[in-house]
Amino acid sequence: MSSKDEATFNQRVENLRKAFIKVEAQLSHTTQFFKSDALTNVDIAWLPLLHLADIVKSRTGYDLFCGLAKVPAWQQAVLASLDVHATVSDDFEQKFTNYYLTQTYLGCGEDILAKSDCTQASQTSCCG
Repeated sequence: MSSKDEATFNQRVENLRKAFIKVEAQLSHTTQFFKSDALTNVDIAWLPLLHLADIVKSRTGYDLFCGLAKVPAWQQAVLASLDVHATVSDDFEQKFTNYYLTQTYLGCGEDILAKSDCTQASQTSCCG
């Protein structure tokens, strides 16, 4: 997310989205977590990215999971079942924001949401 320009940002988002699209294909509509209703090591392994995506969305409005139906629900289930804040320093979110969301393409005030195909009304297209 520390991309200084649009092209770099789009490339990095595309790479992240490829990973989340693969996860989306593995998630079930019938289980809360990755392949079960019990939290597993797979869910915990994805916790850092799920947490960072949550910070990005809350701070910028940019949704890395735009167009994905199951990943956002999985993200919320994982985040709700673990005390994420106990795994990072008290100032983690602010430090992350200062480094990745300040003086970067995403944090520079560009209207990235308007340039994306993702809107609240249309969650079937992808962002970026």
